[in-house]
Amino acid sequence: MQNNSTVDEAIRLHRAGQLEEADRLYLSAMSASPPDADILHMAGYCRMQLGDMEGAICLLASAADLSTANADLLNTLGGAYRSTGKLDLALLTFERAIAADKKHSAAFNNLGLTQRELGRPEEALSSFEQAISLNSAYAIGYCNRGAVLRELARPLDAIASLRKALAINPKLIDAHVYLGNALADQERFEEALASYRTATALAPGQGSAYKALAKLFIRLNMLEEACTTLERLAAIDPKDSECLIDLGTVRRNLYRTSEAVDAFDKALAIEPDSPLAINNRAIALLDQNCLEPALGALNHAINLDPDFADAHWNAGLANLLAGRLDIGWEKFEWRKKQKNSLLSNRNYDQPEWLGNFDIREKNLLVYWEQGLGDTLQFCRYAKLLAETGAKVVLLVQPPLKKLLSSLPYQVQIIAEDEPLPEFDAHCAMMSLPHAFRTELSSIPAEVPYLSADRELQTLWKKRLGDSDKLRVGLAWSGDPRKHQHSANRVDRVRSMPFEMLMPLLDLPEIDFISLQKGDGAVQQLRSHPRREAVIDWTDELHDFADTAALVANLDLVIAVDTSIVHLAGALGKPVWVLNRFNTCWRWLLERSDSPWYPSARIFRQSSLGRWDELIQSVTSELKELASRPRVQ
Repeated sequence: MQNNSTVDEAIRLHRAGQLEEADRLYLSAMSASPPDADILHMAGYCRMQLGDMEGAICLLASAADLSTANADLLNTLGGAYRSTGKLDLALLTFERAIAADKKHSAAFNNLGLTQRELGRPEEALSSFEQAISLNSAYAIGYCNRGAVLRELARPLDAIASLRKALAINPKLIDAHVYLGNALADQERFEEALASYRTATALAPGQGSAYKALAKLFIRLNMLEEACTTLERLAAIDPKDSECLIDLGTVRRNLYRTSEAVDAFDKALAIEPDSPLAINNRAIALLDQNCLEPALGALNHAINLDPDFADAHWNAGLANLLAGRLDIGWEKFEWRKKQKNSLLSNRNYDQPEWLGNFDIREKNLLVYWEQGLGDTLQFCRYAKLLAETGAKVVLLVQPPLKKLLSSLPYQVQIIAEDEPLPEFDAHCAMMSLPHAFRTELSSIPAEVPYLSADRELQTLWKKRLGDSDKLRVGLAWSGDPRKHQHSANRVDRVRSMPFEMLMPLLDLPEIDFISLQKGDGAVQQLRSHPRREAVIDWTDELHDFADTAALVANLDLVIAVDTSIVHLAGALGKPVWVLNRFNTCWRWLLERSDSPWYPSARIFRQSSLGRWDELIQSVTSELKELASRPRVQ
């Protein structure tokens, strides 16, 4: 390197972090002297630190032309290529650096990073292991080795390598984050959280640890913590649109809907044509029952990405909610293409039937796909299927098998845990409305289409005894397990605390009977001071045939939007639906009746979470009903 005062001052400024001044002096030195590889190398590295990667590559490549076997220089040039996504050039340059110095551990490490990015993890592992064989105290090498071992599904080896990295350098942020990832894979969540928190404490201004921590909070349904973490991340990097989308989604799951829309708006200010942000903003609008703006946004997302399954599916739900069933069922079919489709395990060799070919005398397998209530709602299509002349097999959840055997049609009922018979075609149960082109006017709503077992019904009648009181069944909570994939989001708002029902229990001349299953909700009743006001025999309800027999002996069922509503509706029993503000599509908007269940009456929240107003209305109506003479 030319030993002159300009170069010396440039190096001093460079080491002091005064990069712009150093860059100016490097340029001055290069313009005053013949090309020098060392000056070009230092100037190129300075440009990298300034973020001018293309300028850095120009300087470093010129240096490499002058000094073709300088491993440090080639390693720096390779890093510039890699940072600009020129991975093939980076790979060749790191290989040149290693050829120049076979003991250059950093070049082996960087080669491994490039191989990993190119989707060659086995080669990357070999490079990382070569790097640490050359330098047993190379913490970054152990760190990257751990990351690629995780990708190769060797979690315990990954954890050991990452712990080795941290034993060498306890302040290595990436190692803490990667270790957290590997521990989370093993469901060692407390240890994973500790690793992420250590990383955020060590580097409170670095986003990667906050991002990993937020994702784990979301996975653990710790939504308040996830929200706080994402808000911190958004403050660190306000231009991180992915973070803003995640923040909006978490806020939506917390039903902080206006704040969710605000986060999506900020993401769209950064990426105006992000189909994901547009889709997620649209479903936040649906939470507010802003139907037409939501549909417009969803159609825009689909125009931007015609294969975006989530946007199509959400558009299906919105159209169904609007009562436009034709396009709603068509779009609803996109659920089969979603990333986490509940139908992903239904990979049958036989053709799928969607009303598109004759199935007379064919064996048609129709299978459940979502919740118990969905099966109870759509099993009614067995009648239409029987009328086609098909030989129908309904594959249902085990708790429903006995009850669905009461369907008055020629169908075979088998449970999920039983062997499948031979069949010629198949259809998902919730695709049947699409197959039959169901409109509001053609919903098969003849009830009852299910019936209680006579013997069981008689047993429950004896158990209840004679009474002049009105008998009302109650269910106040859904099954949160059904909604684990969406962080229990639906159940948190469709369910209410048992405490909210107290105004009902104050009504005289009514016998209240619990129809509520589920440990948490049942415990609410059994630990409540008013528990004696509700008859609770739910421990004796072993499947839906038992529940149906009990319901058959009641005058009325009052329930939140759960399978109990569908059971009562399918039995033709009067049922009052306690419906949340952001209603499910099947209850439509602004209707107090249901085209699916003639015996249903819908009570709706005036705003999200306002169960008190709804219960007040139900109490008034129930008081009036109880005052009428009973018809035996």
